[in-house]
Amino acid sequence: MTLTKPPADEFKIAVKRARLDEVVVYEVTESELVVLERGGSDSLLLNIAIFLFSSALTLVVAMLTTNMGSPVRELSVLFVIAATAIGMFLAGLWYRGRLSASACSRTIRNRLPPNGVLETIATADQSASTHRTTVNSSKLLITSARYGAATSWVDVTAELMAKSTGQGLVVPVSNEEFGGDPCPNVAKTVEVTYQHQGLLQSVSAAEGSMLRLP
Repeated sequence: MTLTKPPADEFKIAVKRARLDEVVVYEVTESELVVLERGGSDSLLLNIAIFLFSSALTLVVAMLTTNMGSPVRELSVLFVIAATAIGMFLAGLWYRGRLSASACSRTIRNRLPPNGVLETIATADQSASTHRTTVNSSKLLITSARYGAATSWVDVTAELMAKSTGQGLVVPVSNEEFGGDPCPNVAKTVEVTYQHQGLLQSVSAAEGSMLRLP
């Protein structure tokens, strides 16, 4: 019996490549990764809230359409009140997490140099150094911001970037403005590092005062 080897052309596969004209690389800090990762788990809070709202609504309809004994009706009313309150609390947590994730995404996207700014990365033969040629750097860019005191701080970079117009920023330094009190009964400070007109600068403001940038 003689085996015939198939022609080599029979095993050739045509490969088509969808070429990218541009690749955008965003730099992300560790705290921003935490915010983005938390955004995935926040959807569970919304699902639980919807379940509680649905259960409460179903029980209300049952109470209106059926005759219930006094003990059962009282327990049903308590369940409706509790389910509604817990559902509203969970929905609020989900909404706050969604806002934080959106602000974090905007902060990351705003790191992309505007038109007129060219950023290139050198090759290994050039010690893998990074060079940036700035043509227009008048835009306000907040690189980092934290709020707190002593060893208790929270990252508020995303919150400030969301409030910034790109030209300036004026906000009151308060627990309400930064989403909570990281260290109760202690005087706190907001510390900000930002870039404006090609210069990297740092500023701080005490609780109860106004933060003005630049």
